[in-house]
Amino acid sequence: MKTQKFTLGTMIVATGMILAACGGTPATTAPVATSAPVAATKAADPTKAPEATKAPTKQTEITFWHAYGTGSQEEVAMTALVKQAAIDLPDIKINVLQIPFNDVFNKYRTDVAAGSGPDMFIAPNDSLGDDARANLIADITDLVKGKLGDDLDIAVGGMTVGGKIYGIPETIKGVAMFYNTSMLKTAPKTTDELLAAIKAGTNGGMSFGCYHNWGFFNAYGGKVFDDKFQFQTDQGTGIADAMTFLKSAFDTLKKNNALFKSDADATPPFKEGKLGFILNGNWMLADYAKALGDKLGVAPIPAGPKGPASPLVGVDGFYINPNSQNKEAAIKLALYLTNAASQKVMMDGAGHVPVRKDVAITNPLVKAFSDALIAGTIRPQDAQMGKYWGNFCGTDDVYEKNVAPADWVKKGTEGAKK
Repeated sequence: MKTQKFTLGTMIVATGMILAACGGTPATTAPVATSAPVAATKAADPTKAPEATKAPTKQTEITFWHAYGTGSQEEVAMTALVKQAAIDLPDIKINVLQIPFNDVFNKYRTDVAAGSGPDMFIAPNDSLGDDARANLIADITDLVKGKLGDDLDIAVGGMTVGGKIYGIPETIKGVAMFYNTSMLKTAPKTTDELLAAIKAGTNGGMSFGCYHNWGFFNAYGGKVFDDKFQFQTDQGTGIADAMTFLKSAFDTLKKNNALFKSDADATPPFKEGKLGFILNGNWMLADYAKALGDKLGVAPIPAGPKGPASPLVGVDGFYINPNSQNKEAAIKLALYLTNAASQKVMMDGAGHVPVRKDVAITNPLVKAFSDALIAGTIRPQDAQMGKYWGNFCGTDDVYEKNVAPADWVKKGTEGAKK
């Protein structure tokens, strides 16, 4: 999932009235008679009231934030939708502000805590639970009652904390494997096949961080939480085994001088056709398709010896600021931007997976991505998730400092229990 401000609304073109007057030379003889007007002006009927002038539409102003990258297909598609919304919803004036993704959550929280901020913004449910518990996002349960019936349960669930709805879902997102079919005819189905391909010289972007790593844990039998969201202490060697595999991939790519530690670093060479694969989310699907055309393939993250990979699956949604004085108008706009027609625009233009039951997935790459996320883990909204980010994101300890994966897991687990 990068500041440019623009306002969209009804444009009024003022047309000036040009008055022309005809002059003549004074007559030296009898004046020439003036021609009668072509049509006489009809006198007003004094018995009838004058025709009422239609009052201009009263507009409610909504400020909307997004974090789609400048020039990305997501930004292009959303900009088109907002322009159309300005036409179809003349009672709403839309002010759009683009915030870089790395800044959007902190800026939103800071502004809301100060009593300001936008009326609405769209973002993944990365920290929805924490923000809802901190009253930084409005509870819209009553305002959307009966209005989300066409949405998938998993999508509405991703916008729900403690039985209350805090957002209007727009798409489901997660990590899968993109691959270049001119370099890899078929995608590796297992981690052994992937490691063998890397050792044979197929380079790619693995994104060695705590977000992307999560998908491999299940493949090796690892589990971060138990059913009560307590950190596992007796779950065997699954997470350590996953980190051992990732360390081998890291070292091999580094040896091949083809190491890209993040999807951002790997994206340019992948789009240029220099990498065989990249692990990334469907927020990049449309951009990769534009760059590679029919050479782009999508597949699940390779399975491991203990089962399929299970990447974190998040839901992007529209959130309403509790400070907003125009919550109903903001929800009206959000519902427009997630209706069936809008979902199709975001699917075809931005590679988004629709969250509505009444929108058929006609894009084969989007369908492949949707299938790739079936085995994913719904992003937990429990407060414990913050401790995962706080204690398992020091992955360089394993990759760069050669800390044994088992010791790394032990340290992270102990830290998360404090």
